Parts: sequence; structure tokens; C-alpha cells
Amino acid sequence: MRRGPAIPTIIFTAHEIAPEAARKVDAVLVKSRETLPDLRATVRRILESRMAA
Repeated sequence: MRRGPAIPTIIFTAHEIAPEAARKVDAVLVKSRETLPDLRATVRRILESRMAA
């Protein structure tokens, strides 16, 4: 099995998700509270932190 960096996982959803599910991903954004620029900023932040590690 090949190991490498984990693929970042972001959930952009219309509904709240269970806290236990949210803990398993890098970010959860609820569409009614976040904008597309927020999503873009979240993706960039996660990718930049992965590249710095």
C-alpha cells in the first residue's frame, strides 16, 4: 500500500453534520452561513498548511 500525504477533506453542505463526522475532516462549511469566497479561503488555508508541514 502506498502512503503519502492525506487528501484534504472539506464538507460544504446545506445541513449541519454530526460533530463526530466533523472531527474526521479538515473543515465543515454550512452553505447558509458561508460564502464561496469563504470556501476558497478555507481550501487555500488547508493547502498552505499542508505544504508548510
